[in-house]
Amino acid sequence: MGGWAMGIDAIKYGNYLAILAEELVPAVGCTEPGCLALAGAKLRSVLGEVPESVRVQMSGNLIKKR
Repeated sequence: MGGWAMGIDAIKYGNYLAILAEELVPAVGCTEPGCLALAGAKLRSVLGEVPESVRVQMSGNLIKKR
């Protein structure tokens, strides 16, 4: 292990890699709106309620007018 991973123990690092390997799949098609929706759903889940407001900063390349 090297770089950023040196600050966490090997078991946690292995767990992170296992989660990523299980959860990440290649994206095909129009995923940009989906990633915003997923982030919003996760936020509500973590808070346990609908947030009063959300401020998002992102690349202009994420949302494109067609």
